[in-house]
Amino acid sequence: MKLFKNKLTVTIVVLSVTFLGLIIYTASKDTKGLEGNAGELLNPMQRIIYNINNGAKNFVDFFLNFSEVKNTNAELVKENNELKNELATYSNLKEENERLKSLLEFKDQNDEYTYLATNIIGYTPGGILDGYIVDKGEKDGVEKGMVVIAAEGLVGQVTTVGKNWSIIQCIINENVAVSVMSENSGENTGVLQGYVDSKNRNLTKVNYLPIDSDIKEGDVILTSGLGLVYPKNIRVGKVISVEEDKVKVMKSAIVEPYVDFNKLGELLIIVPKDKKEINISVKRDDEEKNFKVAIKTIEKPVVTRKVFTKNGKKVGYIYLSSFTENSANQVKTALKELDNEKIDSLIFDVRSNTGGYLTSVTDILNMFLKKGHVLYSLEEKDKKQTYYDTTKEEYDKDVVVLIDRKTASASEILASSLKESYGAIVVGTTSYGKGKVQNTYRLTKDTMLKYTTAKWYTPLGNSIDEVGITPGVYVTLDKKYAKNPCDDTDNQLQKAIEILTQ
Repeated sequence: MKLFKNKLTVTIVVLSVTFLGLIIYTASKDTKGLEGNAGELLNPMQRIIYNINNGAKNFVDFFLNFSEVKNTNAELVKENNELKNELATYSNLKEENERLKSLLEFKDQNDEYTYLATNIIGYTPGGILDGYIVDKGEKDGVEKGMVVIAAEGLVGQVTTVGKNWSIIQCIINENVAVSVMSENSGENTGVLQGYVDSKNRNLTKVNYLPIDSDIKEGDVILTSGLGLVYPKNIRVGKVISVEEDKVKVMKSAIVEPYVDFNKLGELLIIVPKDKKEINISVKRDDEEKNFKVAIKTIEKPVVTRKVFTKNGKKVGYIYLSSFTENSANQVKTALKELDNEKIDSLIFDVRSNTGGYLTSVTDILNMFLKKGHVLYSLEEKDKKQTYYDTTKEEYDKDVVVLIDRKTASASEILASSLKESYGAIVVGTTSYGKGKVQNTYRLTKDTMLKYTTAKWYTPLGNSIDEVGITPGVYVTLDKKYAKNPCDDTDNQLQKAIEILTQ
């Protein structure tokens, strides 16, 4: 038994040495050098043994180095995150640097102003459309009406000022009006206001462009400087579409602002350097005191609102002195305020109103007329077209319109439309009789060309050119009221109140 064990042991040793020798030999030779059955049988076994041995070695190496690999991986992940953070910080700093660079360039090019840096600290309850709250106020020299810019372009203007804060209303709000022009021509001036398109995007729209304007898609829109509110040549946005409205005999352009109002950063409030001041000296006895008084330009409202009460009825009163780019908004506000006072009827006074923007007339009429009712007709060259109210907005109270000899052009369109399409009663004297639509074109800095583009007709197809509108109730203004009409002693006004309260 012992001998058997010894023989077995010897046999195993011999076989092991033999296999080891074969492995070494074949490792140094190409497998093609093995010939015969032995080579064909032993070669696959060598490969299996080699693969098992090599796999075991790799496994052991991986196991021994796993902890080290894990630590290295953790370090690499940490380093990668740090690099990402550094890259993000770099990008933010780069963007901030570009914004500040743009702001500095604007400041250098417009050194007639000083600039107050401010930061957004909150929003009004209505969100960005109603305004941003910033960290500068009265103590910092901020005043209502001051213009605000960002690196990308125009943001809006200051509408409310507190001691340590202010509210900035941006240009995508429809209540903000900006006089603008096309960079391409420098002469296509219009009024830019907030606009929401069919995709619910907050954009802006330039209204009151001449019908022959060459404004086109891609044009850059800048502030024109007209009105002395917004400095000239502030970037506003780019035209994305142009619309032609033959009702208003005007063009309009949809403009996408350069400023992203959801991602505003640094803001600058523009402060005029050359505030006009006058010195006032007051002497009393032997004492003299000197004062400095700042002179401000204040836009005169074109709408006056009142309420008269007679026979237990409330009569609202709106006096419109001219049709400006903002008169429709003022009328709309006045109507809401009068409605809050529970008026029973309305007097619309356009005496001495010589006209203005046809677009404002249309916007005001849309507040009164029922959808489908005729506004007026326009005759251009060989074509005559009638235009209708397409809005849902309408008025439901009795209306009297006051006119006189100085009521002309756009005022006559308003009076005739309210008379013939709404059923308003016209009181006063015969109007001027200007039934033409005219535009102006700037030839040089000091000259303009005024030309007729169309004739307009009342809803019933009547021309009032050189004829005027004859009032339904003819009342001549007493001379003693001529210098101060529109008060409660005005005999034409009294007649209108009487008609509505009898």
